[in-house]
Amino acid sequence: MMYKDIDLGNLLADPVPVIADILDPMLGELPWKLMHWESFQKLCAQLIQRQYIGSGTQVFQYGKSGQAQGGIDIIWKTTKASKYSVAEVKHWEAVKPSNIRNWLNAFLDGHLAKDSRVWILCVSVDIEHDNKLVKAWHLAKAELELRDIQAVVWDRGVIEELLRESPKLVERFFSKEIRDRFCYTLSMPTEEPTLFRRTYISQSDSRLTAENESVRMEVILPNRSSPRASAILSFARSNLEGVSLAIDGKDLVRWVQWAGHPHNPLKSPFTLPLSDPDRFLLTTPKFQLSLDSTELEQLDWCLRQTWTHYLSAIEALENDWRSLRFKRLSESSEPVHALVSLPRPLWRVIMDYVSEHDYSKGESDEHIFDASNSVLKVFSPTTTAAMDAGYHLISYAYDEGGPTGRYEPDITICWNPNNLRELSSVWGPRGQWDAEFTHDWLFSTLLPNVRGWYRHKTQQELSWLTNPVEKLTGNVPVFATEEYVFSLARLSVRNISAAMTSEQLDSCLHSMQLHFSCLATAADIEHDLLKRVLRCVQHLAYRLPEQHHSYIRSNLQLDQRPLVESLADLTEHSSTSLTSCTVLEMALRSLICCFEVISCTADDLKWTRQMLDPVWARMREDLLCEMFS
Repeated sequence: MMYKDIDLGNLLADPVPVIADILDPMLGELPWKLMHWESFQKLCAQLIQRQYIGSGTQVFQYGKSGQAQGGIDIIWKTTKASKYSVAEVKHWEAVKPSNIRNWLNAFLDGHLAKDSRVWILCVSVDIEHDNKLVKAWHLAKAELELRDIQAVVWDRGVIEELLRESPKLVERFFSKEIRDRFCYTLSMPTEEPTLFRRTYISQSDSRLTAENESVRMEVILPNRSSPRASAILSFARSNLEGVSLAIDGKDLVRWVQWAGHPHNPLKSPFTLPLSDPDRFLLTTPKFQLSLDSTELEQLDWCLRQTWTHYLSAIEALENDWRSLRFKRLSESSEPVHALVSLPRPLWRVIMDYVSEHDYSKGESDEHIFDASNSVLKVFSPTTTAAMDAGYHLISYAYDEGGPTGRYEPDITICWNPNNLRELSSVWGPRGQWDAEFTHDWLFSTLLPNVRGWYRHKTQQELSWLTNPVEKLTGNVPVFATEEYVFSLARLSVRNISAAMTSEQLDSCLHSMQLHFSCLATAADIEHDLLKRVLRCVQHLAYRLPEQHHSYIRSNLQLDQRPLVESLADLTEHSSTSLTSCTVLEMALRSLICCFEVISCTADDLKWTRQMLDPVWARMREDLLCEMFS
């Protein structure tokens, strides 16, 4: 035996291919002899049915074994035809010319011949290559045409050509293996998508599911423990089976707010057009996906349903927290809202006051604190006339980098609802303190108490030898808190309906003007909002001094006609359903000019508040979306 050394440096090379003389050619014909005659009849019926797909025609078996069928096995009638079409099916191994003649006579002698317009002879033998059979068929065809009946023969060759283009029928009546070897093109695996439920919506706590045939959205709505929204997208498309696409809170809120306002579902801010006008590229910072128009429209339905539930969820949270006026710290994953800005030395004094007024050191109305090194905690060990037992506030001091140490120069007192998540009961003055109540308590109660306590403490610490006058009169230096403590509320009131004076309403106008001047949202602005502002300007323009008219004209791009007349045309004759932030902001600038120049009556204020309530509501919606995204 001869041995050959193995090249150790070539162990991973490709092996020498093995060549075998195995032939697996395409089948030239089907194994008809193995088929039962009833199966052959069903096959012919389904082939005939396929010829009329889309015409509303249904093919029937005519009679059954033992009945007089008059040379007919299959019968059908097309939509516009007045007569029947029929077929005779013969699954024979051999056919003679006399057989064709006998089949013809049986048909002509039957009672349906006079009501028929087409007669098809389906046979499992080859007629084309037998001259005698061809001649017999032509004689039969000529006789039928004399009776105004169209004659067609489907012999084995014709049937096999039809079946080569029908791989599903070949697989059904023969086998998958015969299908693969007989049909001209292999049939690909059927990838029918498993559709989701149509227009289905379900919510359980903060989990929302929206489905519409090709799209499914699973959404986590903002809630007490997790105020940021998120979602997972799934598609019924077979090539995306098992694939889920995550959407973060900012993208999701931008999408659903856009869908919640008037829009064209095929012109979304999160898709890009493709060369095919029926396809669109869904785009996020993390993925891109091509969708057809149906998928995009069904996704739009899911977004619209999600918007309704999302808006209800954030409104419910805001009603409890009352934190709308206070900006959320963007650096924190928690819902931390900035309430008050004050100098660090004052914060240390507050902490000293809290330490001295720990609940364990007295029973006065001021002994309501759980003393801590750098945390403001309001606590009552028992139920009192003012509050229930338990914690009411846990507030930290922050700077731009997060929670502060004891030596930072400036701090912000912040409010976080989650600090009390496991500790207290309902929201309100007796239970958990919301952002508004906490903000007002800091200014109306805590700071005055700290100022009075510090004055008294400083007076007590003075010496009769060095400061006799100050110790006697109590005239000692204290913190001028009004000069160093600032409210961080970004709105003067929670609702425009609370603006009862011209100054308060003017502040509301400035807030809306500032908001729409730097608004960055995909959601369109309804023209009705602009129209409401313009009507307010028009109402006050009659009393506006002439020197201010040019400013209004410049803002609103009006002509040189009288201002009131131009405003009336602009208000009534605009045909667009949407407007832009810039146009709305310039209209608000014009209204501010009117308010700051004209002395408004109580009726002016009331009417303006009512007219601008939807504009305020849109600003409020934008702020809520920013807060809970």
